[in-house]
Amino acid sequence: AAYEEKGDVYFFGTSAKSKESFEKTFSEYSPIFNPGFSGLGRNSIDLKWQKALNEDMKNFHLLKFGDKSIDFASTTPVDEFKSKFKTAPGDKGASAYKGKKFEVFNFRVIENDDYLVSGQITSSVMLDGTMVESYEDILCFQFDKKGTLKAQYGIGKVSNDKKSAIFSNTQGFVPSADGKSIYWTIFEVKGFKGYESFADAYNGNATFYPRYYPRITKIDIASSSLSEVKVPGSGKYFLRRNLNAVVDEKNNSITYIGHDEKYSKLWLSRVTMP
Repeated sequence: AAYEEKGDVYFFGTSAKSKESFEKTFSEYSPIFNPGFSGLGRNSIDLKWQKALNEDMKNFHLLKFGDKSIDFASTTPVDEFKSKFKTAPGDKGASAYKGKKFEVFNFRVIENDDYLVSGQITSSVMLDGTMVESYEDILCFQFDKKGTLKAQYGIGKVSNDKKSAIFSNTQGFVPSADGKSIYWTIFEVKGFKGYESFADAYNGNATFYPRYYPRITKIDIASSSLSEVKVPGSGKYFLRRNLNAVVDEKNNSITYIGHDEKYSKLWLSRVTMP
């Protein structure tokens, strides 16, 4: 992943144990879809490429580029992540990063110039006879201003069934009003099979579709710790698809907009972040 913030550019990546070139290590090639092959057009070269990508990586890299030069290039062995793993009190199902494929969703430079990087482990799952991408562990890494790993945070997923796993958990960062904490917001996803809209029902187009509800935990910057996870609405209400949250920067709050599963009740929840 790559992000630009305040004129600086940040790169994230992982590397395997091999010292060979990228092309030799991962058997990179230019895929051309061919419906004549089995497995949705995949051939043996593609399967070899996918297998190489799914191997555990050994290092996590963070690079920062300034005006005309590189400010730093840090390397954290994956073995170090476990010793700095932290989760929220009472939370279940979270696990430390072990080098699996990790997709970055959010990046932020926080008040003390530390870096927060959040995302999810990605894998694949067989659903209705088709191999599709899936999203697993929810993770956030905290690095200091030189790219040294300070802490790793994990939050367990609530819905782990296949219908839910094929959708990612949207995440975000909201700084506290006093600047001492960062609120880590997560949209927990629950997957359904059926008609997502009236048009789908009219056309008989049954699909898998997601519904989301919010979960929030607070990262204490000084102690590198997580607070208990709060769930507005106790997971009984799902967010509106196109208008799900309104951020009020003046009052440092988020108003969530949603409904119950049967669309019979409107739901509003305002969360302040002091």
